[in-house]
Amino acid sequence: MDNQETNPRTPHLRTVGSTRRRPLMIEDGESGFNLESWLVNLDKELQQTKPTYDSGRSWTIHRVPRNLCQVRDSAFLPKIISIGPFHYGGKGLELMEEHKERFLMRLLGSKFDRSEDDDQSSSSCDHERRKAPQLRDLVDAMKKLEQRTRGCYSVDFDATSSSDKFVWMIVLDGYFAVELLCLYYKYDKTKGKPNESFSAHEKHLADDPIFNARWMLRTLQRDLLKLENRLPYFVLKELFKLTSRGQEKKALEELIVTFFDPFSPRETSPLS
Repeated sequence: MDNQETNPRTPHLRTVGSTRRRPLMIEDGESGFNLESWLVNLDKELQQTKPTYDSGRSWTIHRVPRNLCQVRDSAFLPKIISIGPFHYGGKGLELMEEHKERFLMRLLGSKFDRSEDDDQSSSSCDHERRKAPQLRDLVDAMKKLEQRTRGCYSVDFDATSSSDKFVWMIVLDGYFAVELLCLYYKYDKTKGKPNESFSAHEKHLADDPIFNARWMLRTLQRDLLKLENRLPYFVLKELFKLTSRGQEKKALEELIVTFFDPFSPRETSPLS
């Protein structure tokens, strides 16, 4: 079997306007290659498809070099969640797909009961004040960004991911990431707060399995730092804008900084 096609870490040369995925090789007796025939076939293909090779200037999300993964693959491979196309459908990452769908269904269905005594000036990430968008709005917005999003990756996914599948992936993954940032911001503000003083939303958050299991939250934070496990920032920003309408919202950058703060370097006092 051709290792070039089966190995997920073998990059494809990206092209624009061409569907060719393999070099032109002409079988000819024992040598297996005929230069004249190759030139003729290449000339024909150029006339038919006129491919333009991507210089890679738009790439912002790359595969980690294989030699680095061979040294310590655990530093680069996600453990429980895939975000973006590189590890989509990966073995051992299926469980979090249910949580992604749960987050999205909760948003679209506005499944949250507001207590009458809840503070009316609650945080911008509270579900109570959110005007639930239509799923069609999210899909249409991501369709408009599809080609720009694909262009950010150093690997060509055209042959393995249809337009509908790719768009659905960035809707599901992108919204999960944005919502996780919002929920963690609220969760972080409840630290040290007595449980009896929690609002209805805070009680709901405390019971969420992602925040209830500390190991899961920390693993998610580490997975979202992995170099291959990401979506372009403009995707997150657009989804954040669409899903936070009707609210006074925190800046997305502030939510991101808060989410990854546990992994920030800390000053240590010298040993006395």
